[in-house]
Amino acid sequence: MNRHQHSGAPPVPRRARDRSEILDAAARVFRRRGYGAATVEDIAGELGIGKGSLYHYIRSKQELLYEIAVEPLRAANRAIDEACGLDAPVEQRIRQAIVSHLEVIHEQYPRLSISLLERLELPPEQLREIKGLHNSYQQKWTDLIARGVADGLLRAEIDLGLTTLGILGMLNWATQWYRPEGRVSPAEIGSEFATLALRGLLADASG
Repeated sequence: MNRHQHSGAPPVPRRARDRSEILDAAARVFRRRGYGAATVEDIAGELGIGKGSLYHYIRSKQELLYEIAVEPLRAANRAIDEACGLDAPVEQRIRQAIVSHLEVIHEQYPRLSISLLERLELPPEQLREIKGLHNSYQQKWTDLIARGVADGLLRAEIDLGLTTLGILGMLNWATQWYRPEGRVSPAEIGSEFATLALRGLLADASG
């Protein structure tokens, strides 16, 4: 008999659970049921394991929500930093920032939707971090649009705050209908969204 199979030994887990797998399962459950209604048992069922086994990997449901909520916002901030850092005209940087947002939705699916909809369930200290990341991302968008105005590319009379909210509203709503298996890629959606946005912003309306 193998020494690990003697009577009374704890069962060996079916396989080591990848953290991303657990977070994705939790995000699917939160999206389907809502964070408040979802249970650890629901998440374990999504993974095909028992609740006790899941507690081997996590401390609480709240821990999962925090990780689900924070990483997409970190990824979005990294993506817009890269877009803003391009050695290219502001129009191209805006296009890339929009495409990058759709790529984050795809890569973090369905986590970004949970971050947007369920973050208020987090305790104050974690919520402050989430809001800080959100505000940072929003400010980077405002700064990018302001640069376009200063360069004469975008219409001088636009309201920077409203324009930022309008673009982010369009982009974030995609979390509600986007599906990774859909017929249109994130890059294609982003390109279409960029064209829609820029047609309303460019100082040269024919651009």
